[in-house]
Amino acid sequence: MSYLDNSIDSYKRMVFPSPSHLYVSPSEKYGFKCRPRIVLLPDPLHYINDLYKQIEDIEHESFNMTCERNNLQQLNEFLRQRIIELEAKLHENEEKIQESTEEVALQFPSG
Repeated sequence: MSYLDNSIDSYKRMVFPSPSHLYVSPSEKYGFKCRPRIVLLPDPLHYINDLYKQIEDIEHESFNMTCERNNLQQLNEFLRQRIIELEAKLHENEEKIQESTEEVALQFPSG
């Protein structure tokens, strides 16, 4: 290896350090030993499971609302048909009452 190769390698090490050189422990930096700091991070699976549960709850609620809407639509259609039937019966009864009234008037003329 020539001097130029050595200087290029040392330049690469300075400009592009290896990952092991990126972190300098405090004991190396300051020359004393210290306990590593332990940071407890929340369990990501807990959050993921919680999100899945929320999604399932929303899907279940959406399904229930869809069923309720369908049931209400069916009930609305049934009630609409029933009203039409009852109006037809009312009209028939009104006609019968009118005919009966006319028959009674003919049988018992006033005056």
